[in-house]
Amino acid sequence: MSLSLKVEMPSDPQLLSVVRSAVQQFVAVAGFAEEECRAITLAVDDALTNIIRHAYENRHDQPITVTCRCLGPDAAGEPVR
Repeated sequence: MSLSLKVEMPSDPQLLSVVRSAVQQFVAVAGFAEEECRAITLAVDDALTNIIRHAYENRHDQPITVTCRCLGPDAAGEPVR
């Protein structure tokens, strides 16, 4: 099963909770363990926060696109990430 999620948003920190929720649900559906889901969600949140703060210098009108893909299980039955 191939899954994908694409979120396009302005660099507004108020939208980070929406992205966290979407990523959390996506990785859970993709078959990641609960601990892995938390770690992935935190990593994405940290990356977006750093982009907004440092790359966009706290401007809230810059474009951000988040794309997540799970290509399906490999030969051993593990999700390909």
